[in-house]
Amino acid sequence: MRILVAEDEIVTVELYAAVLEERGHKVIVTYDGRQCLNTYRSTNKPFDVVILDYKMPLLDGMQVAKEIFKINPDQRIIFTSAYVFDTLADSVNDLKRVVELIQKPFLPQLLVEQVEDASAAPKLRDLNSAVKDDEGDVDRLLERLKAIQKPKTI
Repeated sequence: MRILVAEDEIVTVELYAAVLEERGHKVIVTYDGRQCLNTYRSTNKPFDVVILDYKMPLLDGMQVAKEIFKINPDQRIIFTSAYVFDTLADSVNDLKRVVELIQKPFLPQLLVEQVEDASAAPKLRDLNSAVKDDEGDVDRLLERLKAIQKPKTI
């Protein structure tokens, strides 16, 4: 897989890259939201997944996701966040969709499992088709997202 990572903690991003590259994935690393978005825009080969830290300098993960979805509405994005409830609420309010989440801190193997779990995408599309029904009920959306994500990342 071809993976773009945006994370402002150098040790953390190096760990993500190491565990994903060990599995044979090609990882492009960026250290803030602006660099991530510039990298995304400048590539002519799509990414299989974009991993975004929710809180980053210059542009936060939500701002980056919003711009990426303008370019490619089908892009798979995984947010890493200590604030999953807030991240989910913001994704519904700002992006009008639910995105995959991994709650920090987490074991690196959970990231690998989530990235490699292809079964989540169709279920997430189904959940997103129902977002308007549950938009105000973030607790319910969070429970539905937990049921979709194979590894227990949230």
